[in-house]
Amino acid sequence: MYDNHYLTQKIRQYCAARGWYGVDLRGPEWDTEVAENDPRRTTFTFPPATVDQLQETETLLGFALPPFLRALYAEIANGGFGPTYGLRGAVGGFADATGTIVQQYQGLCEGRSLLDFDLEAEIAQKHGEIVVPFDQWLRGLFSLCEWGCAIQICQNSATGRLYRVEPSGDGYHITHEAESLEEWLERWMHAELYTQSRQ
Repeated sequence: MYDNHYLTQKIRQYCAARGWYGVDLRGPEWDTEVAENDPRRTTFTFPPATVDQLQETETLLGFALPPFLRALYAEIANGGFGPTYGLRGAVGGFADATGTIVQQYQGLCEGRSLLDFDLEAEIAQKHGEIVVPFDQWLRGLFSLCEWGCAIQICQNSATGRLYRVEPSGDGYHITHEAESLEEWLERWMHAELYTQSRQ
């Protein structure tokens, strides 16, 4: 089990030690053009989400946010930091090209049949990967961040598990990424996220 408060403090310390509070792929390790006075070197771009923003997010999604993600938004920042292109924000927070977690999830659900099944059991039964047709989506599976090349890192609102979702010619290829957001971010802080093979 993870201690949410301990982990949020650890993330703050990690960002302070690196001198970077933004997203990895816009940071000095990847982009040599980051100015010395860039404010992301000293603080998060987005303030923590308010109670109202979190409640509105959950209302629009139609489900509760996993507890640790809610804690990140409330205690650290409303998205805009972390691995690859950064954690999407809740309402009023960081939005990448396809939006906040609400906008991206609503976009995926619009015009598609929503599926309800045990995702982990299905993946195990199908030898580590399932393919969902483009006209369908899984209820409660929302994108935490863009990994690159249209790959999304998604979280199951019911279980908290993370999945890698990669579109291909025949649909969305879904594989297990991590048991929890906590585990995934621990791997990030230990410089293992980009080098370890998928779980």
